[in-house]
Amino acid sequence: MAILLAFGCETKYEYDFQNPNLPVDERIENLISLLTLEEKAGLMVNVSEPIERLGIPAYDWWNEALHGVGRA
Repeated sequence: MAILLAFGCETKYEYDFQNPNLPVDERIENLISLLTLEEKAGLMVNVSEPIERLGIPAYDWWNEALHGVGRA
């Protein structure tokens, strides 16, 4: 019975990059392969728009360390 419950509780991931059990290199390659050129370029600036189709939230990457880390 416990074995049946264990199989039923297996976590499913929509994309390989979301699976923390896979090697980091494999997850990175998967994510990069799924991003469009425009999405990749958008992630290179300090304010990233969400990529909803991949479940990636918006993020503000900017930080300032002149007077210590301003936001962490």
